[in-house]
Amino acid sequence: MSAQKRMVTTPEGVKEVVSVAVLASKEGFNVYDLADGHTIKMKTVVLDVVRVEGVKDELGNPVYHVQHRVLMTAAPTEAKGE
Repeated sequence: MSAQKRMVTTPEGVKEVVSVAVLASKEGFNVYDLADGHTIKMKTVVLDVVRVEGVKDELGNPVYHVQHRVLMTAAPTEAKGE
């Protein structure tokens, strides 16, 4: 499959980007017990990854832009085992 290229506006200006497929992921929840007796579970889910063509970071690594969504649930701590 050939790489899909497109133009996008980035912090570096309008740049050509190349879609990069995600081959595997492990997206577990981070769990936070709150003092008010609730537990919050959060995780970030990656929707799309592109590599910015011709742009490198200060160490010479390629620059990627990641489109993502943050999922969150909140429940009383005693319901945490569900």
